[in-house]
Amino acid sequence: MTENKKRTISRLFRPLASLKLTVIALLLMAGLVIAGTVYQAANGLYAAQEKFFASWIIWLFGILPLPGLLLAATLLFLNLLAATIFRLPYHWRQGGLLLVHYGLLLLMGGGFFIALTAQEYSLTLREGESSRLALRVDEQGIQIDRRPEKVVLPVGIKLLDFEKSMHPGTGIPRSFTSRVEITTGRTKRMAVISMNRPLRYREYTFYQSSYSEDGMGGESSTFSVVSNTGRWLPYIASAMLFLGLAVHFLGMLAAALKKSRPRGSEMP
Repeated sequence: MTENKKRTISRLFRPLASLKLTVIALLLMAGLVIAGTVYQAANGLYAAQEKFFASWIIWLFGILPLPGLLLAATLLFLNLLAATIFRLPYHWRQGGLLLVHYGLLLLMGGGFFIALTAQEYSLTLREGESSRLALRVDEQGIQIDRRPEKVVLPVGIKLLDFEKSMHPGTGIPRSFTSRVEITTGRTKRMAVISMNRPLRYREYTFYQSSYSEDGMGGESSTFSVVSNTGRWLPYIASAMLFLGLAVHFLGMLAAALKKSRPRGSEMP
């Protein structure tokens, strides 16, 4: 690559390393996390993830487009990548900061990988019914009826009981919970799946997404089953962040102790 091309690329991408852009992206993400958490309290974890945490665009009142968490995370990822390339000095003394930045990049990139590769299925059970088969749903969360793709789950789910509570004086559900029996091989155990309490097993996460009633006292519970092959990436990124912060802190502590040591105190 010629020097002119390198300078052109530098002029185009160096502004992405701006500290102001970092602050804007972090504030935007913080606001979305707070809004999503408040929304989750009333509508459940699955609904909050669909509306805020796994969306590129949020439609306020159905007409005003606002950036979703994926868009804000993309902005922060590009900012961190540019900062790592153009701003950070590659020296062993800066090893801690480099680990922190690479950990953040892996955390952001891992989130994109999970969002792009995760597979979502739907499992609907009546009380007393059990199954290991879940049906594939499309990007809008609608079950595919024409030749639906099925997945055989590594765990059997039996719906023992479904409960819901309503907001006082209204017909609007406040929360709904499923008490299930989990079968893995010859082992059986009880578990609870609710709006804010998913069940995790291996790479699968079971969310309480909806329910239905047949008008004769019968109830069905619907679970959104998400397969996530990149579930370990956030843990690896968190370990890199912790190690980077520890290395950076110890380096600063060693430099401070060395600076505060009186001259002539070294042993001959």
